[in-house]
Amino acid sequence: YSGLAMADKLNQAGIPFVLIEKNPDVGGTWFENTYPGVAVDTPNHFYSYSFRVKPDWDHYFARGPEIIDYIRTCYAEMGIAREMRFEEEVVSAIWEKAGKRWDVKVRRKDGCEYAIRANVVISGTGLLNRPSTPEIPGMERFKGPMFHSARWDHSVDLAGKRVVQIGTGASAVQLGPSIAPLVEKLTIFQRSPHWARHNPLLYAETGEAVKWGLAHVPYYNKWYRFQLLWATSDLVLPNLRKDPDWPEPERSPNAANDAVRAQLIEHIATQVNHDPELLAKVIPSFPPYGKRMLRDSHWYEALTRDNVELVTGTVQEITESGVIDKDGVEHP
Repeated sequence: YSGLAMADKLNQAGIPFVLIEKNPDVGGTWFENTYPGVAVDTPNHFYSYSFRVKPDWDHYFARGPEIIDYIRTCYAEMGIAREMRFEEEVVSAIWEKAGKRWDVKVRRKDGCEYAIRANVVISGTGLLNRPSTPEIPGMERFKGPMFHSARWDHSVDLAGKRVVQIGTGASAVQLGPSIAPLVEKLTIFQRSPHWARHNPLLYAETGEAVKWGLAHVPYYNKWYRFQLLWATSDLVLPNLRKDPDWPEPERSPNAANDAVRAQLIEHIATQVNHDPELLAKVIPSFPPYGKRMLRDSHWYEALTRDNVELVTGTVQEITESGVIDKDGVEHP
């Protein structure tokens, strides 16, 4: 996403450049992540290029296919294809002090390598382009399909299967509710809970009137984009400031943050039918916004399904046919 933005600006400025991309197509994390339920959890009228606004988004929070289609469309319109080198990877970049240039080594798909001498090297690899797979004892013994959400194996039919999902982060809260109706049993391992906030527009379609307004009312598109930014930055800032006189600093940094905490807990309690055991598992100990705020993509509701079990704590071991939790219980 950022790499294409930089390439577009360099192209407009007439500065020669080469764009190295390890994948066979553009999109970065949106090319690589195709798991069930994949979507953006930032409003896409803001999660898009300011210099290539799209007034006709079908959703306020676009699904993965709509995001990657937008990226591919932008790439085609940027006219930078001649500078793009797909399925090539930078393996080293060494600064040559005497010549004041970079010696960059690039590896092609076939394994052969070549060098580029460059005045400037810009990293646009992002943070999410390499799956983080934990080293769990016994992983090599498991006889069923096993894969990371960012390397989703679409050849595996989950219908009627017993599935273990390890993790409850931003991707996991989209994935779990998407596969829960399909599987026989879904066991979710949660190392630590996250706050997930409800947004009524998360699955809403924008509608033709909104699309028309964003396309035709002067400056409305830019105002709406700024409003989305403001709502998640300046508006939230007072909730993050530490009040030295606040009596509950471990729970919240100030009264405004504590009010948000109360709202979140009320929503969560409603979604889990006020189940005290489940509430104890899913309410974080840290203040709201202490970590990245997630979106409630039917996450809490999914945890109440008869075929879904939430297991807290770390994974102790993986066997040939299941996963052992911290208490030594095996989950098939």
